[in-house]
Amino acid sequence: MLRLMGLLAIMLTIAFLQVSDLIQKGYYKDLFAFLGLWLMATVYASVVVLEIPLVSPFVLLTEIIEIILN
Repeated sequence: MLRLMGLLAIMLTIAFLQVSDLIQKGYYKDLFAFLGLWLMATVYASVVVLEIPLVSPFVLLTEIIEIILN
């Protein structure tokens, strides 16, 4: 649990520093892109820290392609 709290503290610090700068400069499209990537990175890092088993991206992509092609 301590590792998760540390991760969230780091991710929130990164978000605070980037978001405040992007808002001050008026880069709202960049802000939107950053928040999307930041959210995905935070979720993925949290899953890794919590040691939740993940499906290999290669296996997942292969399954999706097989569904589309068949």
